[in-house]
Amino acid sequence: MTALAGRRAQLAALIRQYQRDIDAFDQAVADRVGLSRTDLRCLDLVLELTVAGTAVTPRRLAEAAGLTPSTITSVLDRLERAGYLRRIREQGDRRQVRLQLTATFAEVAEEIFGPVAAEGEAQLRQLSDAEAETLIAFFSHAHDQRVKRAQLIREQTAMLAAADKEMP
Repeated sequence: MTALAGRRAQLAALIRQYQRDIDAFDQAVADRVGLSRTDLRCLDLVLELTVAGTAVTPRRLAEAAGLTPSTITSVLDRLERAGYLRRIREQGDRRQVRLQLTATFAEVAEEIFGPVAAEGEAQLRQLSDAEAETLIAFFSHAHDQRVKRAQLIREQTAMLAAADKEMP
């Protein structure tokens, strides 16, 4: 194995380890705040959509999370009971519901994620512009690959399930 091949293998192993680290961190946070990982992921999506200036509705959240409307209703019930978000009915059309994060969520997020964000920002400041551009390109491409691969797997799973139903 060449030195470059060895470094790439080391990088691949570090990426897999990083994925496991994120998984373990997310579980620790979910345990700390008394939520499931799905509930935690949905909170993250509500935050992301809110920061982007998007009006967050249950339907938009369900689409972003890849969950059914009934599942999102259960998630929202749990998040509301935990005090992390509110469902607000629109004044003009009471059938329309908007999701809003609470001050309780902001306090918990700052306590848990504030130090993580500060550490991450410090690490990013140490990168040269070229290193940052390389990481941006790598993670952008990796994201695109994962989205395409996940869609392909979902389609294959649906085809296999349909084939199973057709079998006598």
